[in-house]
Amino acid sequence: MNSRTLCTIALMIALSLPVGGQLHAAGWEDTLEQMQKSSSYTEADTNGIRDAFTEAQRQGIPADQLLPRLEEGLAKQVPAARILEVLDREIQALTVSEQLIRQVLGTQAENILSAHPALLERTATLHMQGVSSYELTVLLLVFSEQEAEDRWERYRHGTMLHTALLQWGLERKESLAVVSAAARSAIPGAEYRGILDLIVQGVRLRVPPDQMVQRIITSAEEAGSLRDLERVVLY
Repeated sequence: MNSRTLCTIALMIALSLPVGGQLHAAGWEDTLEQMQKSSSYTEADTNGIRDAFTEAQRQGIPADQLLPRLEEGLAKQVPAARILEVLDREIQALTVSEQLIRQVLGTQAENILSAHPALLERTATLHMQGVSSYELTVLLLVFSEQEAEDRWERYRHGTMLHTALLQWGLERKESLAVVSAAARSAIPGAEYRGILDLIVQGVRLRVPPDQMVQRIITSAEEAGSLRDLERVVLY
């Protein structure tokens, strides 16, 4: 294969690869074109959703964080008004969450949001689930203080633990204390979920939940793994 042919192939590949935000713009525009061809939606429906995406982009919200909601709604043939309602709620959650992240993380926020786009999406999801700004502030702060390179992946695991503890029945203050203790420990983020299992095991051994919580809070920071914590709080 001669050099001219190689250059031609390279140019074709380069032209086929979207640059920056063009990838996301093409994605939702293509989806809207499919929507317009569907007999289930009117032109007004399509224009309304296009306006929502345009407004989101104007506010700096990445289109790729909204596209899954649109695709899911279209796949299920959800009425356009309902899709718009979901998109508007998500746009609001993303906007509020980004403002909170910037407020809490200060000058670091721009670089962190750029390097970890899932942070905004996860925080917005928690906001929509009813997690308060105070709780999110505590969680963002405690994980921002970590030196671990994967601290924002640990944030994801920590927020999942917080949600699980609340669903199990812990008070918000207790749950935040447990997650904060885990965040300050060397316990890997992927093992955080097992902390709830320790509380459940303790209850089965007739240890009151509040005592188990206190044991975990006071012992987690010295533990290097969930197994280490288990030895201290259960035996």
